[in-house]
Amino acid sequence: MEKVKRLANALKLLPSIGEKTSERLAFAILKMSNEKALEISEAIKDAKINIKQCPICGLYTEKNKCEICLDEKRNKEIIMILSFPKDVYIFENNKKLDYKGTYHVLNGLISSNININELNINSLIKRIDSLVVKEVIIAVDPTFEGELTTKYLMNEVFKNKNIIISRLAYGLPAGGNIEYADDYTILEAIRGRKKIKCL
Repeated sequence: MEKVKRLANALKLLPSIGEKTSERLAFAILKMSNEKALEISEAIKDAKINIKQCPICGLYTEKNKCEICLDEKRNKEIIMILSFPKDVYIFENNKKLDYKGTYHVLNGLISSNININELNINSLIKRIDSLVVKEVIIAVDPTFEGELTTKYLMNEVFKNKNIIISRLAYGLPAGGNIEYADDYTILEAIRGRKKIKCL
């Protein structure tokens, strides 16, 4: 049973997977045909080898740049700043929202586990300094870490820049998570975004 334990322990490396769930998944994989199990294995391997982050915005892509950055129809004057790549898909898949700007993924928020140097900020500074950007929408989660990151961006990145800076309206509850917000809440948060100023 050592190999079953190894498989279950490997599955526990995934977020939100605990002891019982990892065991259940391990036995489900063992019950599959070899073809299906190998299909999962090959899909993971292929994704890890061929998917990388866009050097401009940080979104996942198989190309040199992501589809959104390559899309000439997107409004390059507006950047929405998000915490993680998965957050972009939440906005892009929202059928009520017709956002045509671009995105910038920070790859996390400032916390006790993540320092500023680990965040995707240098490429953001380059974009801001390009003189093309006119508005930045800060759309990180309204948590303690989100507030800390917003303050850093306001005081260190956007200070003395001639751009409009806005923040999602608090249709999103304080301490909440964008990932769990419904389409209508996100739509209202975008529509009701408020301009904010650097200190």
